[in-house]
Amino acid sequence: MSNPSSPQEVGFYNTLGTSCDVVVSGSNAYVADYYQFGIYACTHFSGTVELESPFVPSQFSLKPNYPNPFNPTTEIRYAIAKTSKVDLRVFDVTGREVAKLIDFHQNPGEYTFHFDGKALSAGTYFVRLQAGGFAKTQKMVLLR
Repeated sequence: MSNPSSPQEVGFYNTLGTSCDVVVSGSNAYVADYYQFGIYACTHFSGTVELESPFVPSQFSLKPNYPNPFNPTTEIRYAIAKTSKVDLRVFDVTGREVAKLIDFHQNPGEYTFHFDGKALSAGTYFVRLQAGGFAKTQKMVLLR
């Protein structure tokens, strides 16, 4: 599924389930499974997210991005232990937000976000994951 850097959730119905279909049409993304349906308003795409494993992790986690340093793309891997609103953002060294990667509900599983930093300058950045009471920040280095 393509994920906007600035998504806006316009609807969500939360039940148990695993995503079975995603459609992006115009400026909206539609995510469905057998139990729920989410609609997301999208304006700018900066990467893609993939469900790597549908098994339910025992805890939330943010793994080191790979490769690191990167130029200009890297993979950000994370695990969601229960259906939660997931917030994944990138900040520069001054603490200014430079990209909002994910800001919507996700089902449990292990995910990989394919981040494209071509619009950023070389330097040190921080990726922050917040979900279900979990928060973690890690350093990333973009080389040119």
